[in-house]
Amino acid sequence: MIPSEPSPSSSVRVTEITARTALSPSRLAGFAYTLNPYRGCSFGCVYCYSPAVLHVERSTWSTDIGVKRNLPAVLAKELKRLDHPSSEGDSDRWVAISSVTDGYQPLEARYQVTRHCLEQLVRHDWPVSILTKSHLFQRDMDLLTRLTEVEVGLSVTTADLAMQRRLEPGVAPLEKRLKALTKATEAGLAAYCFLGPLYPSTSAEEVTVLVEQMAAAGASKVMVDDLHLQAGVWEALKERLGTKTAKAWWEPLHDEGETYRELATVIRRACHRNGLKFELSELFSG
Repeated sequence: MIPSEPSPSSSVRVTEITARTALSPSRLAGFAYTLNPYRGCSFGCVYCYSPAVLHVERSTWSTDIGVKRNLPAVLAKELKRLDHPSSEGDSDRWVAISSVTDGYQPLEARYQVTRHCLEQLVRHDWPVSILTKSHLFQRDMDLLTRLTEVEVGLSVTTADLAMQRRLEPGVAPLEKRLKALTKATEAGLAAYCFLGPLYPSTSAEEVTVLVEQMAAAGASKVMVDDLHLQAGVWEALKERLGTKTAKAWWEPLHDEGETYRELATVIRRACHRNGLKFELSELFSG
């Protein structure tokens, strides 16, 4: 039996919303479209900048979740109208799940919107890229293994469980997520890890261990990103971290990227030693 994410907090309010469109043109390099089955995310990551990107209320982003129940039906209609991307054509042809939410947040165990969307994508054999903080994606291995082109990305920030609980309160422990990634790679799926956002408090030793764990789990690539202080993010971090820790973060966040460049160099070298490809996120500002 595939373990699911823990049930969302009783404080989470769920609204079923009607989606008019499913696929949104992507601004991300390598992707033709993004697909976001939910509005909001109950993982509650303090550093999340999706509310700023979408210009929505930050205070309710993790507590008021919109479930797009009709999204699979809308997607099915859109896929029929679209030309299937050629495997020899433009590299910008992938569908990214998800870009401003997590398609495998706890509510997915109940509503299965992401799974039903995958069923449509499998039917048309579209290239699919998933990025998630959840181990729930392993539930859908039966679908993912039917796709000609697919990759699964696991988003990782820290090996410090206490820090994870402070800044990512709804996310399962890293060990559980890495085990799911191992199952994916053993099933023949391409997998990578998104190491970000890097915390200013992250040490060279910590990222070195993380890269080794990612390699052991079967990841073929590590993509690195830094912390983006979009509207409301720094205020949220100060509230959650407390004054003392927040002050310790302040200087590394304002040293013209030196701290992040140094960490990126350590990660690059660790990737080289462990046979992993290294990439910087296109949003990396260090």
